[in-house]
Amino acid sequence: MTCLITGCALVDLSESRVVWGDLHKIGGAYVFNAVLSGGEAAWQYGEDFNVPSHLKILTVNVADSHCYFERRGVIIVSADAAELNAHAKEYIG
Repeated sequence: MTCLITGCALVDLSESRVVWGDLHKIGGAYVFNAVLSGGEAAWQYGEDFNVPSHLKILTVNVADSHCYFERRGVIIVSADAAELNAHAKEYIG
């Protein structure tokens, strides 16, 4: 497993939520190790959902993705079902 970004936001458009953590990649899947709260991903909702675009962001729409799994703060999503913003792409190189 390759760590791509330490300190990344994962934005879920379908639930209007964001969580912070580290982004990895295994084959054709992103593995996101989220910050925890009570043993689960520390999702932020509502007003906290807005993430400044200058940060590194992976965006996913869980409602449209059949390739999504979440357990104990580990989120796995198909690379085809997610999108990195320009800052994340530039950082990865």
